[in-house]
Amino acid sequence: MTDPTEIWMEAIRLTGQGFRVEISSEVTGVPANAERYYEHHLMWCGAGISQLMHWNYRHRLLDGLPALLCGPEQAMLTAA
Repeated sequence: MTDPTEIWMEAIRLTGQGFRVEISSEVTGVPANAERYYEHHLMWCGAGISQLMHWNYRHRLLDGLPALLCGPEQAMLTAA
């Protein structure tokens, strides 16, 4: 998603379902929230996932932390 209104509406919807949602305007290779106030960590993939973010996802699973990739495009980004 790139439309700010859609992003906010999705955040409001997820918050209404009991999720703790944090939104960042910057795309990084690390999760937006390093604190663990959640039972499940949802990683939103609106336009693919970087290798570093995919590494973070895999290691969360290997560490036994509940994590889920969400969004319309979950494929790994390739270098240009």
